Amino acid sequence: MGRIRKPNGFNPEEYVWRNNDCYAYATNLKRPMDYIGYISGYKNKAHFSKEELIERLVSDMEKENVYVYETNFEQEPSDWEWKIAVFSVETSRKEKYDYHFMREDSNGRWSHKFRGEKPTDKDLDGTKIVDPRLATINKRYEYIFIGFFMLCPLC
Repeated sequence: MGRIRKPNGFNPEEYVWRNNDCYAYATNLKRPMDYIGYISGYKNKAHFSKEELIERLVSDMEKENVYVYETNFEQEPSDWEWKIAVFSVETSRKEKYDYHFMREDSNGRWSHKFRGEKPTDKDLDGTKIVDPRLATINKRYEYIFIGFFMLCPLC
């Protein structure tokens, strides 16, 4: 298998990669990322479309030897796969464009993290995340659900 493996599950007390953002946490990268697309050589973190967000995810994971495919909420991951949820927000100001990632943990709940904070299985309202499409991610901007994706490390 490649360098990235399926996360062991939700355990914020043992998670030591505090500088990782939501993207690195959801994809189980063991290093902070400056922005999505960094691994595959995209030169900027400028405003980009939801299609490019997916393109950057697939490209980064390909470089890490992880196959990515779109899935749905109901599909169960195999023993070596895990599911993530992808969101984006677009505002009238390009510098405020953002994305967010969550991952499904072994207990069937969802977790996420913000850079510099511990992972959590609760949204900003303090509600346990059962369906990420219903979670409150940010009070200032409305995040749009992009889709569910399965990550499968390749041999």
